[in-house]
Amino acid sequence: MTAPSPSGSHAQGPIAVTGVGVVSSIGRGVASFAAALRAGRIGVRAVEGPGPLRVAALLGELELATEIERVLVACGRRPDELATRAVRSAARAQWSVRTGVAAAFEAWLDAELDRSILAPERVAVVAVSPPGPAHRDALDARYRDRLVHAPPTYALQHLDTELVSTWSEIVGAHGEGFSVGGASASGQTAIVKGAQLVRHGLADVCIVIAGAAHLGALEIAALANLGALRCDPGSGPPEAASRPFDRAAAGFVYGQGAAALVLESEASARARRVATRCTIRGIALCLSGTRAPTPSADAEARVMQSALRDAGLDPTDIDYVNAHATSSPLGDQAEAHALGRVFTDHGARPRVSSTKALMGHCLGSAGALEMIATISQMSDSVLHPQPHLEDPIDPELAFVARACERAEVRRAISSSFGFGGIHTTLVLERGAPSHTGGAE
Repeated sequence: MTAPSPSGSHAQGPIAVTGVGVVSSIGRGVASFAAALRAGRIGVRAVEGPGPLRVAALLGELELATEIERVLVACGRRPDELATRAVRSAARAQWSVRTGVAAAFEAWLDAELDRSILAPERVAVVAVSPPGPAHRDALDARYRDRLVHAPPTYALQHLDTELVSTWSEIVGAHGEGFSVGGASASGQTAIVKGAQLVRHGLADVCIVIAGAAHLGALEIAALANLGALRCDPGSGPPEAASRPFDRAAAGFVYGQGAAALVLESEASARARRVATRCTIRGIALCLSGTRAPTPSADAEARVMQSALRDAGLDPTDIDYVNAHATSSPLGDQAEAHALGRVFTDHGARPRVSSTKALMGHCLGSAGALEMIATISQMSDSVLHPQPHLEDPIDPELAFVARACERAEVRRAISSSFGFGGIHTTLVLERGAPSHTGGAE
């Protein structure tokens, strides 16, 4: 194998995560998000729509200029040309794209890329094109009877490239760029693809961006009729509606959130002398050969085992699992079986929790948000609670329950599974990349 060049053109092994950004229902900004996790803050509330929806964890209004200013203050920066470009380029973008730009701006500054000189062709952008049918529905209602006045900007907004192209314009990225889709596994699918670009030397830096979902009444009703989405809090309080791994779970609670992560080769991070939030040791993505929404414990176990092999680790090396668990009885049971096969059957008992207990299921951005939640818990040595896990479906798994726990987490995994048989797992390690990285 050819030795890596200074530009990272043959980069291999672990990937450094040097920047993160979050816009969520429990905290806007990484520091607020981390504090919310430690406190067990719940973003689920009673709502009125769209459609039959009566419980959700929504973001509400988002003014991009205000979000950019918040990030500047948090990062100790003054307004500059980058901030101006961010507001100007995304000012007329649909709401979902603006949430992604807000998260990406924080991740970019967190990685100190605004203070670095980068080769534009070595910077890649991978995005999750968030489902934003609410924007389409609003335009359709407004222009249905006067299509001659339909806004020409929508010709670009409805494409799956809007978030990628908007961010590439803001920072002047000239490397590879594309959008990915993987249903509820989209966020982690994007991370896997970004990590592969860096791992195989196609980029020195890759920013992965996942905007917030913005479903309309039709999507809400269809998901509810499928039996997947919980629209009503039932007899309990709204904040208790999302209860992953609990026998009283009755479907996922719709959540909104955006996330961004900067992935970087070890050589690039070292040359820029920036801190590493964590290392991606292993990655895996697989299908289960179906177009149905039915979960597959076999595929879930297989993707976790594949990621562990890629990382060169055993099940007993993992301290914590950030589970996909959505509060869907069928899905949670399948994942519990898969976790038992991967860990319990091999004498491993990592702590297990699902961040959806706090902020619902954020759909395409869920995997990216939950990876950042995992990084935060590793850094803080505090595992967030699952406040309404009262009757666990599997007593053999070491669930984090109703109170936060102090725990030393050296290595963790985070998984996402999507309708249509899409499965992803990431293996994370605290600290900077070592030279004992995963298998190729």
